[in-house]
Amino acid sequence: MTEDGGQSKPQSDNTLSSALCPLSSGTLLAFDFGIKRIGVAVGNTLLRRANPLITIHDEKTDARFAKIANLLAEWQPSAL
Repeated sequence: MTEDGGQSKPQSDNTLSSALCPLSSGTLLAFDFGIKRIGVAVGNTLLRRANPLITIHDEKTDARFAKIANLLAEWQPSAL
């Protein structure tokens, strides 16, 4: 309750969301780098959802980063 006896409004998490994700809307790519594989997920800041996209299995570093470069060109994410 407020000082005048009215109900206080619940605080929104918009401030926290803005601090964590300053983009209003856009595509994100996330990478989970492992020893043998790299997991890639695509997310949307507006919907606040992410989904698995691909697993990169190449053993050679150059091949891994070539696939990452292709994903960046294809999805053109606003953030990583």
